[in-house]
Amino acid sequence: MDRSDADVGMCLNSLRSRLHCEPLSVQIPVTGTSGTFVGVVDLPSMDCITWDASGTSKNFVRTRIKEGHPLYEQTVDSRNELIDQLSSLDDELANAILDKGSLESMSELDVVSCIRRVTISEKAVPVVCGSSYKDVGVQPLLDAVVDFLPSPYQTRLQPKAFGKGDQLFKSFKVMHDKQRGPITFMRIYSGEISKGQRIYNASKDKTEQIGKILVPFADDFEEIPSASIGQYVAVTGLKYTHPGELLCSSAAGLKRIRTNMKTNLGVTDEEINSMLMLKSRALHPVFFCSVEVSSQAYQQALEKALAEMQREDSSLGVTNDAETGQTVLSGMGELHLDIVKDRLKSNYKLDVDVGKVQIMYKEKIVGNSSSSYHLVNSIGSQKHEVLIKLTLSPVKKDTEKILVLDNSSESAANLAHVGPRQLGAIERGIRAALSRGPIMGYQVIESQATLHWLESKRNVPEQLLSAAASHCIGQILKEGKTILLEPIMSVDITVPEERLNSVLADLGRRRAVILNVETKGENRTVQSEVPTAELVGYSSILRTITSGTASLLMTFADHKPMTEAQMDEMKNYGFHYKKFG
Repeated sequence: MDRSDADVGMCLNSLRSRLHCEPLSVQIPVTGTSGTFVGVVDLPSMDCITWDASGTSKNFVRTRIKEGHPLYEQTVDSRNELIDQLSSLDDELANAILDKGSLESMSELDVVSCIRRVTISEKAVPVVCGSSYKDVGVQPLLDAVVDFLPSPYQTRLQPKAFGKGDQLFKSFKVMHDKQRGPITFMRIYSGEISKGQRIYNASKDKTEQIGKILVPFADDFEEIPSASIGQYVAVTGLKYTHPGELLCSSAAGLKRIRTNMKTNLGVTDEEINSMLMLKSRALHPVFFCSVEVSSQAYQQALEKALAEMQREDSSLGVTNDAETGQTVLSGMGELHLDIVKDRLKSNYKLDVDVGKVQIMYKEKIVGNSSSSYHLVNSIGSQKHEVLIKLTLSPVKKDTEKILVLDNSSESAANLAHVGPRQLGAIERGIRAALSRGPIMGYQVIESQATLHWLESKRNVPEQLLSAAASHCIGQILKEGKTILLEPIMSVDITVPEERLNSVLADLGRRRAVILNVETKGENRTVQSEVPTAELVGYSSILRTITSGTASLLMTFADHKPMTEAQMDEMKNYGFHYKKFG
């Protein structure tokens, strides 16, 4: 709300049109004599809350708005609009209005209770005003969390869905402390958690042991012996858990939870996976760069620092290039990689040399292609042979199941003897081959391999199976047709009307596809899709052509095929995976 063009009404309309929800404006903003945002009016209580200009959220004044107050009429009208909106969503409030005879007769408790009911039933979403930059509106926001949002007993994941004693936790943040080591923040959805307890990571199929249980107070922590349902805690001792992963008492406990949810809630396996958030959202890094330390003596420290940062940030990719020996970072944007570089220097005190940031393209096979490969290898005096036949096929979207078996009668008979370990080795070989495409060395995506035939002895080392599968896929990629895919970003630019033509002209030069232009008061919002390669350094350019009046939002949209001419231009330009600049 500290922005000069902030408009509550436009925000509410945007929530309705773009997020398809029913917003409830439970506050109205208050401006000072200079027109700056200084506070809010809480509509349920009719309290005016204003903050001073000290820049700290602690100093505020709360006064009840009564007849004669400059904001009285606006507050009463806005409160009546809110109550009228609520009555169309909640029968209990509608009946209360009929009983008492007017909208004005509804008490603060009536309104707050109704907002809580429609929020929990997902009929509407309360909206509050504030400015994190100016520390205005923090306390009412926290009060709204308590007043309107459900406790664990009122969510769809109700405790009755679980058996007695079932434990269910969700990690949401990891940070590294020099004294305590990794600290994992989690919410307890069911059961209790105790100091020294062993827990099962359902996302990784690993068992870990909790060290201490801590309650965070800003930068300080207070140790407690145990915590129960609904609490947010930080724990030490977990070595493998990342943000967003599900934790419970054991593998058997997870199976019991799933059974109880099926019985008590009547949901399917897919719905259970969604409710428990077992499938993580796919992230698509679109930029990469190399990173090197000034001396090989610091390489181990660099690897440790990157491992910690990668655990805290799942969108950060770290790979080691076998051919160049370089460490390659991939991230969601230029700023993302700049922050990683700054953290390596400031937090970890490493003198690092970061290469030029480049675009992460992808490659994709066109049409089905098959090949077979016969590997002969001797280890000591023992000779090993592997004969494998695979088909690589394009799929519409990336699939977790990158390897499937041919179910024809001939292949099924041959593959009946293939065990899980052998299949795992073959899959690792396939993934290794797909990590580097034939055109320019980028990862091959949206592909699936079918195993038709495998001849090998049971004592063949797994690495030879992986090598055979990798060579076979490599042949397919070399002989088949592949195309380059470039990352496309969804770009929203909000700009004053007088700067609109300049922005549109500039986007046109960047191969942008304009999807929509919306009017927002005196501003225009341009929604477009633009190739990521055209957006390197774009935020600075946009500030220049709009004199700093535009706001920019960029998110990954998709990978789209490049034309033959564009691919030839890239090859001629020499933009290659190996060239880090």
